[in-house]
Amino acid sequence: MEYRLLDNKDTELVKRAAPGVFDYAIDDRQCETFMSDSNHLLAVCIDDGVIVGMVSAVRYYHPDKLPELWINEVGVAPTYRRKGIATSLIRLVLAKAKELGCHGAWVLTDDKTEGAIGLYSSLLAKAKPQVLFSFEL
Repeated sequence: MEYRLLDNKDTELVKRAAPGVFDYAIDDRQCETFMSDSNHLLAVCIDDGVIVGMVSAVRYYHPDKLPELWINEVGVAPTYRRKGIATSLIRLVLAKAKELGCHGAWVLTDDKTEGAIGLYSSLLAKAKPQVLFSFEL
């Protein structure tokens, strides 16, 4: 298995993801937009030419704060789960974020998502109480 960060030349590879890695089918325009933005990170695990795990993240800026990384999504094909793939991918994006000058990273998850809570806790992430509001546009 190969772990790596993708760049804007890898859009065709993104389309070769195993079922369960992404929530929905890859949309060509959305994929091109995501991959062409240098603030977006997509770390993947590839097995025999197929993406079997991914972590997407965004480096973002604010006028009065140092850059941070927001881990947007973690996905691993069902038959590859509980093998350390998500842990390795998160470590890969965290290392890249540090290299890019980010001073911290964060992720949100549902308090009922035991697998995600276990994953982030194993990486020594600190849980803080949060209230999440979402707006439909």
